[in-house]
Amino acid sequence: MNATSIGSYAFDGCSGLESIEIPASVTSIGDYAFAYCKSLKSIVIPAKVSSISLQMFYDCTSLESVTL
Repeated sequence: MNATSIGSYAFDGCSGLESIEIPASVTSIGDYAFAYCKSLKSIVIPAKVSSISLQMFYDCTSLESVTL
């Protein structure tokens, strides 16, 4: 079974998360899903994701690359 959503605050504060490629099955990402991930540098978001909230990356101070 493939997940279709990433819930709000799902990865909130994950200090070891440096990069992530979201699976193509995901269509929605909750608010603050990656908030406070201070080590997150890059993320790949599939085309099927219908909306992206700026709060999704709240206080991600190392974020350099978002690929859509």
